[in-house]
Amino acid sequence: MDETEKKSRTYVTKKHDTLPILQLESDTLNPEPITVPAKLKESAEKFAEQPCIRVEREGEWVSWNWREFHDDVRKTARAFVKAGLSPFGGVCIMGFNSPEWFFSNFGAMFAGGVSAGVYETNGRSSCQHILRTSECEIVVCDSSEKLKKFLPIDEMDKDEEEKEKEK
Repeated sequence: MDETEKKSRTYVTKKHDTLPILQLESDTLNPEPITVPAKLKESAEKFAEQPCIRVEREGEWVSWNWREFHDDVRKTARAFVKAGLSPFGGVCIMGFNSPEWFFSNFGAMFAGGVSAGVYETNGRSSCQHILRTSECEIVVCDSSEKLKKFLPIDEMDKDEEEKEKEK
């Protein structure tokens, strides 16, 4: 996309394309642009010990304050990079709403990747299609049953063979 086309467009459809940030002329309505990771870091510093996210597990509430949430997002990002996530690489996330879903989503951004939430109700063929079209490099699932939807058929066969051997 050339510079003239960039100036006339307000959207992109390819994750590597960029557009200039459109800003209003008024300074009062025109805050400085900020990235999601920078805003999360700012919030972690400003609201460090205040509650950020909570979840009920086995009848008890588990909480993360803003500092803990930011720390876990950074740990997730480092794990993605160590696992081989490349710049703009895809991270598919399939699971019920949970703090870990958010760690993965923000972790992908912090690591320079792109997250793609995947519906739990998707079948195997839909998950395989998403893998191909999203250029997914990492899959995060909240159960091994969901992970099977993403595995190649020969990997699923190996998994089933292992279960048979265990019996």
